[in-house]
Amino acid sequence: MAKIRIPVLLNKGRIGIPLHKLGAIVKETEMFLRMLADDIELPGDRKQWLGMDFQSGSLGYNIEYIPPVEPNKAIQFATTFDDIRRGKPAPSVRSNTRYQYARIAEQLD
Repeated sequence: MAKIRIPVLLNKGRIGIPLHKLGAIVKETEMFLRMLADDIELPGDRKQWLGMDFQSGSLGYNIEYIPPVEPNKAIQFATTFDDIRRGKPAPSVRSNTRYQYARIAEQLD
């Protein structure tokens, strides 16, 4: 079995992040991850994303999908996530999922 883990780094080189922005970023990110999990038919409860390994300074942490997944599903998730990040999503990714990814960026300075 494999784990899905996504590193996050916000406000690199800055001190702190306003809580209202942090809350909005987390909300939009979780919604995107749930939608992407639906798109690739990831098994398990799509609500089981966990923030962990928090770092001092800039806000850095990992997001991990708690249920173990088959290695091929973890690879599919990583590939699909990276394709969206690069602006080249697969046709199987819903337009609403792509839009949700953009909503995360709307919360950033």
